[in-house]
Amino acid sequence: MKQKFCTNCGSALEETAVFCSVCGEKTSSENKEQPIEKIPVPVFEKPVKKKRSKLKILGAIISAIVVLFIIAEINSGGSSTAGRDKAIQVKAEEIVSDYISDEAAAEKKYKDKKIIVTGQLIAKHQFKNTQNFGLNLYQKDENGKVYTVVVDVSKDNVGDANKVKEGDFVSAEGTCTGKVDQNNPNFISVQIKANKINP
Repeated sequence: MKQKFCTNCGSALEETAVFCSVCGEKTSSENKEQPIEKIPVPVFEKPVKKKRSKLKILGAIISAIVVLFIIAEINSGGSSTAGRDKAIQVKAEEIVSDYISDEAAAEKKYKDKKIIVTGQLIAKHQFKNTQNFGLNLYQKDENGKVYTVVVDVSKDNVGDANKVKEGDFVSAEGTCTGKVDQNNPNFISVQIKANKINP
């Protein structure tokens, strides 16, 4: 025979018991074997709040680093963005040498790049049909062609252009426009649009 259990408290009952000897519950002839009580499995909540707070902290740190990087770039004049816009420092003589050796390679190297060029001023002139001034920093005749490095100074910076005299060493910072077509195809003029001149 199967053991009978109290339907109220689960205590074992004698086969002939009418009442439970533990809780006093009336027994039933239909009382079946007490099923084994299932132990509840604890459910653990995921620490969502902690993760979110960690993500917030990480986001704040990254934001602070970005802000510091931007401030550093502004203070350095924005001359570089991860090294991408760093100015090329070069002598005017070297630019001419590169154009004589391989004009296409020189265009790729200098054109549309930020540049700091140095050289000795050999002539000053005003460009045709413009108020800009040109400072010739180097010139060389080679293979029937005349190669010149010219710094293009805007009318806004004419004061800087007036400070320098022929024979002075000049440093100019700006963007290289590369080879500029001239009326005479044998005249190769490599120009730099300057935004800063240091005599």
